[in-house]
Amino acid sequence: DVIWLVDFTGRPKIQYVSPAFDRVFGRSLPELGDDPRTWLDMVHPEDRRRVTARLPFAEDAIADELEFRILHPSGEERWLRARSFPVADEDGVVRRLAGVTSDVTVQKSQALELEARAWESRLAVENLRVAQERSRAILAALPDLMFELTPDGVYVDYHAPREARLLG
Repeated sequence: DVIWLVDFTGRPKIQYVSPAFDRVFGRSLPELGDDPRTWLDMVHPEDRRRVTARLPFAEDAIADELEFRILHPSGEERWLRARSFPVADEDGVVRRLAGVTSDVTVQKSQALELEARAWESRLAVENLRVAQERSRAILAALPDLMFELTPDGVYVDYHAPREARLLG
């Protein structure tokens, strides 16, 4: 996990970032610099607007959690979860924002896989329901008596939708 601290006194600046930043983001700490908005360039373009809209300013900083993707220099897309917590001074004025950013790529891909399997299961159940309805409709439209045989002519079953009428 990457632990970080942004200072809001004066111009917002990054006060601390743990060394795990290199591993999670695939970039060195000097590349990050001290401007808290620098890391936005690392955010996936499709997520950047949503992430930018959630960036806190000192006066409105709240405890928050946000999931987003980054483009790792290796070329892979990674999912991160950032949790932030405002840090107030003795007067109750928010002066810093502390946070933890975790790589949740594995968990996210497992969740997406489970969603895909659940959707496939729902589709399979629906397909089975439709097949059963078709079978019932076919059987209802059959003549009064039909025998079911194996390919070599052995009797297996019969279908008689109007059995009571046939047997008297």
